[in-house]
Amino acid sequence: MVRAGVDHNQLGRLLGRTPRAVQDWMRGKHQPGLHTMHQIGKILGCDPAYLAYGPDDDELVSPAVAETAA
Repeated sequence: MVRAGVDHNQLGRLLGRTPRAVQDWMRGKHQPGLHTMHQIGKILGCDPAYLAYGPDDDELVSPAVAETAA
């Protein structure tokens, strides 16, 4: 989140949630709901699926490795 220029306090404020709730999400203690995931994606400029599942397999493979595999 810091790369997006938003810390957990700011994100909580933008979402109408407490900073503690955001910290719990980041630590994996709780998960935000689907609507909140979409809001977080908009704020951070990323796909909510990335937030839920991480990068696609294609994003994990460097271009050089992908070319040799093809």
